[in-house]
Amino acid sequence: MRKIYYSIVCMLQLCFSYAQKHDNIWLAGYYDNVNEPGYGNASFDFQSNTAGQIGMDSYGANFESTLATMCDSSGTLLFYTNGCAVFGRNKNILLNGDGLNPGDIRNRTCPRYGYIAPKGAMALPYPGHPNKYILLHTGIKEHPKLKILWSPLYFTTIEMSPNGETGNVMSKN
Repeated sequence: MRKIYYSIVCMLQLCFSYAQKHDNIWLAGYYDNVNEPGYGNASFDFQSNTAGQIGMDSYGANFESTLATMCDSSGTLLFYTNGCAVFGRNKNILLNGDGLNPGDIRNRTCPRYGYIAPKGAMALPYPGHPNKYILLHTGIKEHPKLKILWSPLYFTTIEMSPNGETGNVMSKN
C-alpha cells in the first residue's frame, strides 16, 4: 500500500512540474440559468502579465463546485469539466465526454448544477504525450455516519487533436 501511495505522489509531482504552463484560463460560476449568456459564468485569463482579465460568457455548463480547465502551451483553452461532462473550447461536450462520476449524486445534480464535489477535479498533461491529458476526479457518496464519503478517485484520459479544435475522451471513470 505504501508503494502505491508513494508512486501516486511522485506521479502527481511530476505532472505538476509539467502543468504549470497549462493553467492560463480559469473558469468560475454558479447555478442560475445556463441558457442566459454571461450570467452565472466567468473566466479569468492570465495570458498577459497583469493580474488577469475577467470575462463573462456562457460556457454551456454550470460550475457549482467541481471545475477543472486545461490550456495548450500557448494558453488557449482546450477543455474544461464541471464534474458531469468534459467540454471542448467550442462549449460542446467532447466525444464520449458525458457521464463522469456515475451514481446517485450525479443523477441528482447533473447537469443542472454541475457536480457538487468541491475541488473535485484536476486536469494534467499526460507526460510524454503532447496531445493527451489526464483528468483526476473524485466521486462522492452519501454515508449514514460521515454524511459525505469522498470516493472513489477516478482517472479519465482525454486526447485532443493537434490543433486543439476537437478531442475525445479515450477512457473515463
